[in-house]
Amino acid sequence: MGVMVVKIIQIRAKWCVSCLIMEDRMAIIKKEYPSLVITNYDYDEDQVMVAKWQVGKVLPVIIILDEDNNEVMRLIGEKKINDLRQALNKGGKNDLL
Repeated sequence: MGVMVVKIIQIRAKWCVSCLIMEDRMAIIKKEYPSLVITNYDYDEDQVMVAKWQVGKVLPVIIILDEDNNEVMRLIGEKKINDLRQALNKGGKNDLL
């Protein structure tokens, strides 16, 4: 059994083209994994969270957390939908959610 993923923190910006592209992909992920909690923060407006999660200048940043809010994985930049699924399914095993 893999680590239980319960939450994603996504840090994005209104001016970020890749972030806009990822919005649609994350909406699909949310439909496929309805128990997943996705929290979004704006890079420019939520500086406390940007600093807390040590986010650099490449966006979007998707931080996958376990049930204890420990970081399990971090995806930086635009990702394909299958890359997101693979990150959540840990190599095809649907044991994370």
